[in-house]
Amino acid sequence: RKRVADNRERWLKFYSYDFLDKSNYDLIIDTTKLTPEQVADRVLGYMTDFGHYKENKEKKQKPKK
Repeated sequence: RKRVADNRERWLKFYSYDFLDKSNYDLIIDTTKLTPEQVADRVLGYMTDFGHYKENKEKKQKPKK
C-alpha cells in the first residue's frame, strides 16, 4: 500500500496523472481468474468491437505497390 501511495504521489507530482483513476483507461481486465488465452480473447474482442483489430489486420494484408 505504501509503495502504491508513493508511486501515485510521484505520478501526480511529475505527470499530473492519477494512474489509479479507472476513468483514464479504455479497457480494464481483472486477470485474477483468467488464463492468458482468455485475456487475449477479451483484448481482441474489445479491439474488434471498436474496429481497431479489423482495420489493422486489413492494412497488413494489403499488397505493397
